[in-house]
Amino acid sequence: MSSSMTIRRPRPASRWLEALPLGNGRIGAMVWGDPRRARFSLNDSTLWSGTPTTTQRWLTSAEDAAPIRERARELFEAGEIAQAQALLEGLGAAWSQAYQPVGELVVTLEPETPSAGSSTEDSERLLDLARGEHVVRTDDGEHLTLVSAADEVLVHAAPCAPGTRFALELTSPLVEEQRTADANGLTVVLRAPSDGVPTRHGDMAELAWDSEGASRVAVVVRTRAVDERLLVACAIVTTWQGLGQQPDRPLAEVLAEATEQAESALARGEQELRRRHREAPLPGLADVALELTGADPSSTAEAELLSTMFAFGRHLLASASRPGLPPANLQGLWNEKVLAPWNSNYTVNINLEMNHWAAGIAHVPGAAGALEGYVAMLRESGRETARRLYGASGWTVHHNSDPWGYTDPVEGDPKWATWPMGGLWLERELDSIASFSGEDPAVIAERRLPALREAAAFALDLLHDGPHGTLVTFPSTSPENE
Repeated sequence: MSSSMTIRRPRPASRWLEALPLGNGRIGAMVWGDPRRARFSLNDSTLWSGTPTTTQRWLTSAEDAAPIRERARELFEAGEIAQAQALLEGLGAAWSQAYQPVGELVVTLEPETPSAGSSTEDSERLLDLARGEHVVRTDDGEHLTLVSAADEVLVHAAPCAPGTRFALELTSPLVEEQRTADANGLTVVLRAPSDGVPTRHGDMAELAWDSEGASRVAVVVRTRAVDERLLVACAIVTTWQGLGQQPDRPLAEVLAEATEQAESALARGEQELRRRHREAPLPGLADVALELTGADPSSTAEAELLSTMFAFGRHLLASASRPGLPPANLQGLWNEKVLAPWNSNYTVNINLEMNHWAAGIAHVPGAAGALEGYVAMLRESGRETARRLYGASGWTVHHNSDPWGYTDPVEGDPKWATWPMGGLWLERELDSIASFSGEDPAVIAERRLPALREAAAFALDLLHDGPHGTLVTFPSTSPENE
């Protein structure tokens, strides 16, 4: 394995940001790398607060929006900019939802003799960016962790000498609704918040935990020890039903699927799981590599670091992306908080696009497909928003969104909230990604034209007569500028 495709750390992580990320496009894990107390901070890309209907009652109606726009425009043309801006705040009265953590899984190994077993002081942890594997090397053997796309489970395997006791612990900030545990593992059902108020409200930010209108997640962990190796398989399945859909899949189905995934993985064994994982890499991950060499020995380390950064970026984006599921959010796939910064959702006035700048030029097709599916869902909900708030055709999305299809302005300062150009920005990003696909430009243009025409129709409907025979858009903001 090339050194530029490997991230090495000399000791276990002492905080979440020091852990190393793995993912299969849906399940994510921050791996802490302690050989005696293996810890995994778990995520699932489909686990969010709320539902598509959580904040619908707060949305500004067409009857209220029209006079707000008209009066704000009059104030603006009269030079009363601050008053116009304050009035426009009435277009946004709700909020998008928050990406949620699943919890912390800890596997503790207690050797029969306290001095035996793996020592954290002599351990080294490695993240193999080419294969998506995390390895801790110790005197008594290799501790392997991977998140398999082939088997839809987190896999952890570690040395386990005769007489070693092992224990599982699963904790979560979510509401625990069910738990069963026995010698073979554990099964836990958790409930996400039914509503998440943005963290920009500071001390006023609160989560709602109603049992109605909330996603559930089943975590099923199964273990076995054989041939002096411990094998752990962890499956995570939510009540997700699709982008823009109510997360109301029957819990019995969710539990059955998670149980089948964990038990089937355990039955395959460590070597078969690793083989299947390597034979089903994330799309595009093995297709591109960047190797830089320094012009002289003094620049070799810097060149290698740049190569590693490129590989790490592709690893993160591929690990956080799967077509049909939510695309990489503000934290990719990995989040430890129920109220993360900016709710770890989608900031459309640059961050969502920035996340996907590498999807085309660095060839991460899973990310490209995930973004394309997400934008298709936003077009559906954004058409209603365009008509209701602006009396416009086409579609729009403002600066904040989520997998439920939120496209209205959020409640807040219009300099960032009342920015209706998200649809055009996203269509432009999809055009850029498509240009790297290798397809005939004429074929791309034919496929993309209907979407571009619809986005442009919205922009044209925002135009008003301006001074000196010009046409101007209103409302109009440069994102987050005064």
